[in-house]
Amino acid sequence: MNIKLKVEGIQSGYGEIQVLRGIEMLCGEAQITALVGSNGAGKSTLLRTLAGILPTATGRILHGEAEIQRLPSHERVARGIIMVPEGRLVFPDLSVEENLRTGAVNVRAKDVWSRTIEEIYDLFPRLLERQKQLAGTLSGGEQQMLALGRGLMGLPEVLLLDEPTLGLAPSVATQIFNVIPRLTQSNISILIAEQDLNRVLDIAHFGYVIENGRITMHDTGSALRSNPAVAEAYLG
Repeated sequence: MNIKLKVEGIQSGYGEIQVLRGIEMLCGEAQITALVGSNGAGKSTLLRTLAGILPTATGRILHGEAEIQRLPSHERVARGIIMVPEGRLVFPDLSVEENLRTGAVNVRAKDVWSRTIEEIYDLFPRLLERQKQLAGTLSGGEQQMLALGRGLMGLPEVLLLDEPTLGLAPSVATQIFNVIPRLTQSNISILIAEQDLNRVLDIAHFGYVIENGRITMHDTGSALRSNPAVAEAYLG
């Protein structure tokens, strides 16, 4: 397995509040890696630390062979490490197409934005139908498609997804879960924190269980899915 992102001994948190405690993790090239755990376990904190939104106190983050833990978030985006945050955070007063174009922030993405946007419309035909509509008037599911599409406009090498189906209708969540595996065909590596553990472990090549800021278990997605301890703690 070629490694796209490697995390070594990461500690991070909010000010003096330490949340992550020595996280070790690998994300394979063109693979889906699931991050599962209860609310407050540290999933979002880890994704924000990898994206450069939160500072790394100790440890290393390697993108390929390069250490990036000291890089600001915009330089990580330029390298292709892009986060789609929980809560969508679209620009409500901009159209769907205008929102998508804001995602093409780095030079290589700007050069091919028109081709990339067509690929996104192919993934999410609903966005093509709504391309001139203000984002604030979209349904929650459509806004999540838009948020994901905006992240893809940056031509990610590593896509960090924070709870992409939270609060969505089951039919819309199914659409999202159907699209995510297609992204690996474009050589995108995906790290996804997700509440729907059954579905995310079904599509994940590998998974990590995080508890109280520590990785307590890791295995293939299918092995975690069938693990009695995981089932008892998280799957009900």
